[in-house]
Amino acid sequence: MSTTINRAGWLVAGLLALFVVAAMSGVVSGGPLDPPGPPASSLPQVEPRSPIPPVSWNGTFPIVISQPGSYFFTRSLTGTLNANGIEITTDNVTVDLNGFTLTGAGNQSGIQAIGQRSGLHIRNGVVRTWGSGVEGWWAGGEAVYSSVDHVTALGNTFGIRLGFDSDITDCNASGNVYGIYTHYSVVRGCHATDNSLYGIYAQDVSLIEGNKVWNNDFGIVVTFSGAQPGNNIVRANTSTNNITADINYNGTGNTGDSNVATCPGWVTGAGVLNYNQMYQRNIC
Repeated sequence: MSTTINRAGWLVAGLLALFVVAAMSGVVSGGPLDPPGPPASSLPQVEPRSPIPPVSWNGTFPIVISQPGSYFFTRSLTGTLNANGIEITTDNVTVDLNGFTLTGAGNQSGIQAIGQRSGLHIRNGVVRTWGSGVEGWWAGGEAVYSSVDHVTALGNTFGIRLGFDSDITDCNASGNVYGIYTHYSVVRGCHATDNSLYGIYAQDVSLIEGNKVWNNDFGIVVTFSGAQPGNNIVRANTSTNNITADINYNGTGNTGDSNVATCPGWVTGAGVLNYNQMYQRNIC
């Protein structure tokens, strides 16, 4: 009996030894011995952003952005006389006002593109009481292929001015001299009210669409620079109760479609009836 037990014990011991050796050599498969690494993240990478004002700011203006990237306001700022608020001297910059207000001293620019710039994106806040709230089209430079969205421009000379092939969307321009001013661009979904000269002014193959414009001198003006035609499209806007004209067309090749305006004399401009197409869906 004891012999049998001893043999059985040695047999069990031998089998256990073989199992251990096999496991160590990778023959036995019961799952990985080491824990797996962390799973690959499916979340998008968070874009690094830099604060305005910068941590090292000494309180003087302008604050200069000289490197491409994304920047965000951490508080409202008030500028000083004869100085721009923010100067952008490079391409591919996003400035998020983050719901804050950039207030001026009545001259210079709140946000100014310096030189010929492209890929600038300004959004989500208020610029007020500057010479130009957002300045992207002037004698010293132009912001092209750029955008301004969800910005409110209050009490400036130029509220929002932007260059070639750009987009101004979902903005509010009120109490300026020129509310929104651009060329070869799109103005869509904006409000322009109580501007002392133009609510929206656009040149040269611009699309003015889905805006609400009222109580300006001229509501919407489309025109041309250099030789005609203008070839602007004014579509699905509501422009009412402006003093001189609700919609003013200059040049040739302009199109008006599905706009609402005040009658009579709501559409004006040199050659407007002879050289431009006014679709019947315009109503007043």
